[in-house]
Amino acid sequence: MNINVDLTNIKSVIIPSFHWLLTDTHRNLVLRGGAGSGKSVAIIMTLVWYILKDLDKPNSHRFLLLRKTGPAAKKSIFPLLKYIIDEWGLTNIVSINKTEGVFTFINGSEIIVTSLDDPEKIKSLFGVDKIFMEEAMEFTIEDFRQLSLRMRGDKTKLYQLFMAFNPISALSWVYNEFYAKTRPNTILHLSTYKDNPYLDDEYINQLEDLINQDQNYYNVYAKGEFGCVGNVIYNNWIIVDKYPDVVGEEVWGLDFGFSHPTALIRVGVTKEGIYLKEELCESGLTNADLIEKLKKILPGGNVRIYADSALPGNILEIRRAGFDIYPADKAPHSVTQGLDYCKRQKLFITQDSPNLIKEIQGYSYKTERLSGQVMEQPIKINDNCCDSFRYAIYTYLSKKISYRIIT
Repeated sequence: MNINVDLTNIKSVIIPSFHWLLTDTHRNLVLRGGAGSGKSVAIIMTLVWYILKDLDKPNSHRFLLLRKTGPAAKKSIFPLLKYIIDEWGLTNIVSINKTEGVFTFINGSEIIVTSLDDPEKIKSLFGVDKIFMEEAMEFTIEDFRQLSLRMRGDKTKLYQLFMAFNPISALSWVYNEFYAKTRPNTILHLSTYKDNPYLDDEYINQLEDLINQDQNYYNVYAKGEFGCVGNVIYNNWIIVDKYPDVVGEEVWGLDFGFSHPTALIRVGVTKEGIYLKEELCESGLTNADLIEKLKKILPGGNVRIYADSALPGNILEIRRAGFDIYPADKAPHSVTQGLDYCKRQKLFITQDSPNLIKEIQGYSYKTERLSGQVMEQPIKINDNCCDSFRYAIYTYLSKKISYRIIT
């Protein structure tokens, strides 16, 4: 069976700022960037290209695509790789084992989407010639060292370890390992939203407006500079394995989006505190798309949802589709009071909530640009999941909860 793959237009699908990935031979490729720069997509496209150009060579490559946790890998890297496979028309030459996270090409080459939940699993892998650490700051220096040891043995192969991250803190191992000193056989690359021609105007405006909300946030997410996100709102949460089988009270929070994600958070109250589980966090959803997803996600029975009241038409359409949905409290000072109420609770976030965990780690108050004074309003970016659970907790549960709160 003859397979013809045309790679002549590869540079038309990879953002120009990342064309260098196609020819670079460094062992460590460290891609620092602000939000929306396109670095992760470019890396995955490059890895697929490597396999395609060697499609006539049996078992030519074995790549690892990693997030720190399995749920994060399944909800971020896996769908992104599958999207590229579909968009490039490769479904007839790639078989996908969703359970194992393995994409096997017709020549036997593999791309394995996995995590470091179980380090022993990584140690058993062999024949790996390229590794991608997405959200590299989630990992540890020991993770990096162990992964680097996986790439060895065949002098004919180009071993490379790709890292992509938002530079949230200069206190991280990534900064100490690659920026505080010179590391051999390493290339450092910086990208920002200005490098990505595919971003929509709304998202660009959000990023540029960060200069009016918090200088440090602007430096990190718009300029790609190392910072230390301060004024963090929530310190009252921990990560847990799973959502309880039984809760005393349950409600759901929904934040609408399109260019930024639509987020649906399940909120359950127990005597120990409030459990949060990310059920949906996805961009590009119309209201019709969202209704279809709600039909699949929500359990049976009378499930109460509180949603962003800024879009009453969306709420009405969802209610007409049969859901028990209400606008969240938008009274004066409701945001401030809602944040204050949520901060007094003990929050348990399930480990299969990657976007919520990432958001809440950096969810911060605005800082007045000239005076440096911390304000009561949160920074309005990367806040969809945090808004969602606040809608539910403050609008409904704040009037119902009788369990203990943190003092």
